[in-house]
This record gives sequence, C-alpha cells and structure tokens, in this order.
Amino acid sequence: MYIVKTIEKKYRDEALNYGKIRIGTINYYRKIEDDKRQDSNEGLGNIIWAGKELSAKDHNRLFTPFDHVRLNDSWTIKNDGIQLIGAYPNFNAYAFCFSQVENILQIKKSSGRKASHWYFITDLPEFINIITKAIRKIGEGLIWKYDAENAPHWIRNLKVFDVTYKINYSDEPKARIVTEKNLGSFITKQFYPQDFHQKGTSFEYEKEVRTVWIFTSIDKAGRVQPLQLPPPDTDWEDLTLGNLPISRWCKRNNFPLKIAKSKLPD
Repeated sequence: MYIVKTIEKKYRDEALNYGKIRIGTINYYRKIEDDKRQDSNEGLGNIIWAGKELSAKDHNRLFTPFDHVRLNDSWTIKNDGIQLIGAYPNFNAYAFCFSQVENILQIKKSSGRKASHWYFITDLPEFINIITKAIRKIGEGLIWKYDAENAPHWIRNLKVFDVTYKINYSDEPKARIVTEKNLGSFITKQFYPQDFHQKGTSFEYEKEVRTVWIFTSIDKAGRVQPLQLPPPDTDWEDLTLGNLPISRWCKRNNFPLKIAKSKLPD
C-alpha cells in the first residue's frame, strides 16, 4: 500500500523543499467550484424531526441554533410524521486529504486523472503529529482573537484531537433523526466525527483518507465543549513546517487505516 498526496508540481516541490502544505476546511470543500473535488454534503449531518407533534420549546432547542428561527412559546407544530428538515450545521474543521492506493497505477485515477505530481507520506503518525502542533498554535491565536478575556482559561484546557479514517463511501443520509422516542435524550450540539469521513459513492475512485482536527476545551462549569474553530468562513491555512516525512520516490507505507463506520442511530 502507498499513502500519497496528489498535487500540482509547484506545490509538490514546496512541500518537499520547505514543508509547505495547505490545510483546507470542511466548509471550503462544500463550496469549492471544481466539481471533481466539491461535495456539498461535506461535514455534519442536519437534524430531522420525524415525530408527530413538536412543541415550540423543543423546536427552538432542535432547530434555532442552526436555522435562527424561533417559535413563540404557545405554538405547537402538528406534522403527523411529515419530516421537518433543519439546516446543515456550519461547524467547521481543518482537514487534510490524501489517498491510500494499492499500486502506483492507481495514483492518477485517485485524483480524477487531474494531478500530474504527488509525494509519498513515509511516516503517517509523525506527519500528522507535526501538523497537529502547528494547528494548536493557530487555535490558540484564534482564541485570543475572539475571546481575549477568557483566553487563558480556554487555552489552559485546550485539546486538539486528530481523527484519521479512510472515507466511508455511502449515499446514506447523515441526518440525525429525532422522534418522540429519543427527543428527551437528544443532544442538539453533539456531533459525530464520522460525519466528516463520509462521502457519496460517486467519489469512490479517490480512495481518500482524511485527517480532521477537532478543538475542545472545558468551560467554567467544568463541561467539555467543542470549540467552533476555525470560524465558519475560514477556507484554509498555509503552513510552513520544515522537514516533513515525505518523499518524491515511491515508498510503501502499510500503516493500518480503518474505514469510518456510519454512526449508530440516536
């Protein structure tokens, strides 16, 4: 097996010579204009109410954080099982995409036959570790920028998790279904990392592996909170990381990679 990043020659050489790489974001891949790379369903699944009757209180808890539509307290929606579909959350995350191929002939195919150059990642855990350290520094800077008053607390408890899986190619919806059965226990702002590692079957040729970075910290009540980092409008970060464990020469890498499983029903 080979772990490979397909890329234009200019960026391949910058990565090899200076350790310069671009880390994209989930929201960027949603809107990118290149239809070979764009996936409008990237990221977290939306919430769907599939019950029979929904109070204003429960509607506002489920949908208002994402749709910004609030019902008056006296209202009730009687939908009798007709689904109410919420907007996609705009929770963003840094992501780095590459491919795991069985042989050299699959490399061009994995890029949709568009890439002319590539590099091989020779030590995947170390490669990800170097990026994670750089992303943590970016996260600390963003915390100071957006909440300077509480920044020392957030940064002191900051954790950055890197989650690496082979993409699960599936046309099953990512939606989180809510009915009367799970309404009381449903956590609106809970997210599943698997949602970041699922794409439609039309992209199977990519043989994609993806690392996603998630920021968490502890609020002043002692609760672990996912942080909205980077902000929703962030498209990418360009990093210069020095010597990276990559090579232009063909090198096998049999690091075990698992396919992201679909999340369990709520």
